[in-house]
Amino acid sequence: MVIFYSNRDISERLGIRLTKWKRWSREFLPPDPLGGLRSGYARQYSIDQAFIVFLGGHLVADMHFSIPEAKKIAADLAGWFEKQGPLVDRSGNGSQANSSHPWPKDTAVTIYRRAPKDLHQAQTDSGFFYVQRTCLADEGFEKGGPRVRRETYREEVIPSASGAVPGDAGETLEKIDGRILYASQLRNRFVNKLLGTAPA
Repeated sequence: MVIFYSNRDISERLGIRLTKWKRWSREFLPPDPLGGLRSGYARQYSIDQAFIVFLGGHLVADMHFSIPEAKKIAADLAGWFEKQGPLVDRSGNGSQANSSHPWPKDTAVTIYRRAPKDLHQAQTDSGFFYVQRTCLADEGFEKGGPRVRRETYREEVIPSASGAVPGDAGETLEKIDGRILYASQLRNRFVNKLLGTAPA
């Protein structure tokens, strides 16, 4: 069973001002085919649509990207988020059908910006690429002295929506303006607030 949420319901559950939520939804979702100023229809959101708006708002409000940049990043990462697994588990019945779905822990995405090679590229390519970093192991042990921790990570480049990856066509990479999107934490905060579940 798919549950839909109203603007006011989402605003109250997520603790985001209603006017801000509506503004973000206009920026990060296509126009509502059933809506309009005179239709009398209030927009309804699936949990996946609401997350895209929440992600875009986070990129703007907390990570300080511009609206056009946030739109590009959200579009590039939408497919990647889908591949990580659904936001909720809809396999059950009743209230269990929309319970929180397990998700990889400690996954972050570093957002890099390319330095454009020429004016044409600066005008046609936003210049973002993405590196997923997932913690595989976090161990604590003592080695003849103070206790230390050893963490093991896996890093993987995420292709953009166009399929481009850094290094295409002999590109020289310059890691500038790297910003980290703590994807697991953002996803869990969104789901826990929207569904009213305990933090994972």
